[in-house]
Amino acid sequence: MLLFKLPLRFQLVRLAKRTVVSSKLNNGVENNNIRFDLLTSPDSWERLRNIRIRVFEDSPQFIVGNVQAESSFSEEHWRGRIKNEFWCIAHDVINNHDIGVVGVAESGVVIDKKYMFGADCYMHSFWLEPQWRAATISHDLANFVHSICLEKGWRTKSVYIFKHNERSIKATTKIGFHPVGELRGPGGFAGICLQKDLLASKLESKIQNEQPRFSNHRHQK
Repeated sequence: MLLFKLPLRFQLVRLAKRTVVSSKLNNGVENNNIRFDLLTSPDSWERLRNIRIRVFEDSPQFIVGNVQAESSFSEEHWRGRIKNEFWCIAHDVINNHDIGVVGVAESGVVIDKKYMFGADCYMHSFWLEPQWRAATISHDLANFVHSICLEKGWRTKSVYIFKHNERSIKATTKIGFHPVGELRGPGGFAGICLQKDLLASKLESKIQNEQPRFSNHRHQK
């Protein structure tokens, strides 16, 4: 096991096929047991489906769709989503429990380009269990996704958030995104598109230069 010091509030530990994060909670306790998994095999479809259903059960007012529709999708549907998008899952190692998820899609592949405002990729479905939202896990997970985008050669990333989801808008701006436009999204909800230039960010530039590449070490099969 190799431990790499980063100029961040967390450390990334390279293990076979996984990335483990040491993240400080609000009370200052160091938590060394949060793992970030990048789903690369369609055989992980049940894991993605299960956490997506939990997202709809917890936060239906911030997501297009409903839990009934999500639950009815076929195995083929979920396998296709893993094939066409990148899905990262945060996992509580001690309790063997998935606690968060985020998806990333290349511009035009899954999401209509009009929601991109010229960005190379689109981050969506960002969710953490309520008890983890006060920790730094959301920041750590976002940076893990940023490193994946940079490896793919994607420089700009966008995210679309409903205007009434003020908490998510505030959290997203804190990690370097800025508003670039407003439009009516799927379902007719008014939303804001925020965007981030990954190479222009000092934080992501440091990650890119100092963090070893994860090409063969972060995949959950």
